[in-house]
Amino acid sequence: MDNVLILKIEDVMDVRGRGIVLAPGLEAEQYNFSGEYEAILETPTGEQKNCKVVFTIPFQSPPPKIRKYWCHLSGLAKLEIPIGSNLWLTNFKG
Repeated sequence: MDNVLILKIEDVMDVRGRGIVLAPGLEAEQYNFSGEYEAILETPTGEQKNCKVVFTIPFQSPPPKIRKYWCHLSGLAKLEIPIGSNLWLTNFKG
């Protein structure tokens, strides 16, 4: 099991009732997420910060043509997550 680069962050949203949500979403057909994952956020300056992530597929009606996971991050505040950061899942067996 290795660290896997899962996302280059293009946007960070603080959604009431959901917490920090990272964009872009990840295509559901390419991944099978279940539960909470340990992760490392690597900023564009190379700083590394530990955090946790959970992936959910939001209910949408009508359903989109391409279903995507939302990435919910905990352990960091929105201001600690610069655009262009990389999100690595640790010990991911995907």
